[in-house]
Amino acid sequence: MRKRELVAAVAQDLGMPNAQVGQVLDRAFARIADELVAGGRLEVRGFGVFVVLSLPARKTYVPKTGQTINIPARRGARLKETKDLRERLNPPR
Repeated sequence: MRKRELVAAVAQDLGMPNAQVGQVLDRAFARIADELVAGGRLEVRGFGVFVVLSLPARKTYVPKTGQTINIPARRGARLKETKDLRERLNPPR
């Protein structure tokens, strides 16, 4: 699903114009990004927790060239899903 499809689906569910829902989602995503850039975490009950991870520098091998390259340390965002979401994704058999 693309953002445009998400906006249309939420707008239809709420009976609101696409433009208005798009603005709300844009602000929500911007706030999430701002919180993560600041090094914080964001918890959405029933969905998950967005956290920032520090990934260490590492070396990797490029099979095509046989060359070893260095990948610098960096930060990355991850979503730890809640138990409820995990159970919805993996229903019991």
